[in-house]
Amino acid sequence: MEELLDTAPCGFLSFTDHGIIVEINTTLLEMLGYSREELTNQKVESIFTVSSRIFYQTHFFPLITLQGKAEEIFLSLRTKSKKDIPVLANAVRRQREAGIVNECILIPVPQRRKYEDEILLARRRAEEALRSNEELVAAKRELEEHTQELDRKISRLEQTNREHLRVSQILFHDLREPLRKIATFMDLLLREHEMHLTPNMRLLLDRIQASFVRMEELLRALQQFAAVDSVEDLLVPVDLNEVVATAESALLGNGGSYNIPYEIQSETLPIIEGYHRQLVTLFSQLIDNSVKFRKPDSTLTIHISHSLLQQNSFRASKNRYRYIDFVKITFHDNGIGFDNTYKNSLFQLLKKLDLNSPGLGIGLAICKKVVENHYGSIEADAVIDQGATFTILLPLHQQVSPPVPMHASTQSTVDMRNSSNSFHKEQGD
Repeated sequence: MEELLDTAPCGFLSFTDHGIIVEINTTLLEMLGYSREELTNQKVESIFTVSSRIFYQTHFFPLITLQGKAEEIFLSLRTKSKKDIPVLANAVRRQREAGIVNECILIPVPQRRKYEDEILLARRRAEEALRSNEELVAAKRELEEHTQELDRKISRLEQTNREHLRVSQILFHDLREPLRKIATFMDLLLREHEMHLTPNMRLLLDRIQASFVRMEELLRALQQFAAVDSVEDLLVPVDLNEVVATAESALLGNGGSYNIPYEIQSETLPIIEGYHRQLVTLFSQLIDNSVKFRKPDSTLTIHISHSLLQQNSFRASKNRYRYIDFVKITFHDNGIGFDNTYKNSLFQLLKKLDLNSPGLGIGLAICKKVVENHYGSIEADAVIDQGATFTILLPLHQQVSPPVPMHASTQSTVDMRNSSNSFHKEQGD
């Protein structure tokens, strides 16, 4: 072997068709860690890894035999110390004096695996980017469809609201005018023909009068229900302690609607973001409900407590989650209670469990409306003769923003949670 080939910067070997090594250069011997005597006349497969041996038998040698050459074939050599060396092989089939030999150049490519991995990684990233782009396009298309659907729903809601406003105007104005005329004509009839009325005529007139009073009460109740949304309220920080005091004063104390012995025991409640007028209405209706269904000949006692918790703010969207801080308010009285079988129907408009009870069944429907306007919830529970409990969930904040951690939101009310305040009134105070 020529000296130039023996020390060339690549491995060289030649082998017969029987796979016997004929020549091998010093470069390849040093690469593998063998002496020339250890490899000469040995099987060429002895320097391959197991996988390369299989590839040599099934592809590499058949390719040389059929085409007379092989180019850029990737193989792995196994050194004497059992280390693997990746190489690129170029081979050619030649006729020599001693017969046909297969001459092979082996170029080490230690970085090849790294480059291949990088190429595969780049390809994967490109595919992921393409897939992400397709997902982005699909998400954009879906968002546009949802936006169009939302626009249609908003248009329908605006139209429905306009129709409801018109119906409200008819109910609270146009219908009241004929009612007033009916009342006026009845008064004229009674004054001018009172001496000529038979008992049967008086009975009929009394029934007309009762129907008139009932219609007036229904219109007044519906107007009260619609009035919850009739005024444009602004979202402002609302002190629930002041709200409870205002509602209590309007109904029970300081010349309020009722003159009964009562006691309201309330924890110091937090400040929340809400509609002040509606929240006063909420507690006014709850107190009014407790007064109407109190036990006779006993002091009405109301306990108001609260706790803070986190709830999912998404209510209509499935599989969507955003947890924000809520205040849970518990309103409990010592009244006559009710049968829990009917607790789910308590908040329906004009729904009454007892037809002989006072009121028209509007108060708790108003409570539900106010709570839902604040994106909260209200539930009722009771024990007969032991009172009723209303559980109200209201968000601390109404604006759409990242949820405030519980510890941060409670920091401002830590002095409130550890104290209590009691309102105590007796008849004649």
